[in-house]
Amino acid sequence: MLENDTRNHHFLTQGEQRLNALNPMADPKNQRIYSFEVVDRENYKLILEKPAGRSIGKTLSLFDLFSFDVSGESRLRPNFETQFQKYEGYIKDHTLSRRRQSNRIRRRVARHIRSQATPYPARARHSVNAIERLCL
Repeated sequence: MLENDTRNHHFLTQGEQRLNALNPMADPKNQRIYSFEVVDRENYKLILEKPAGRSIGKTLSLFDLFSFDVSGESRLRPNFETQFQKYEGYIKDHTLSRRRQSNRIRRRVARHIRSQATPYPARARHSVNAIERLCL
């Protein structure tokens, strides 16, 4: 078991949150995500909690979530934080790779639809435009 002084453990990795940041080009320490409060679960009603969003470094986390034991005398905590960080390091690369692959497939499908003769050209054009918008 490994020990380190990390207290703030994210239950949804910061890497995953950064992929959905409202300001993805910002410095990672300044990146933010939107959060919503469920006000009516039955009618799927939400309200935006903060118009400026929440700091990724401080959201979707709890202190010592993955710590096994916290001694009052030591800053060190036994946990798997180092292993989680290795996993988190791959998330962005793998997710972006999947997105690129999906976009290539969508473009191929759009080209194929465009190349097919159809008795409904306006409808086909609409379908191709919809698929192309997904590729953006």
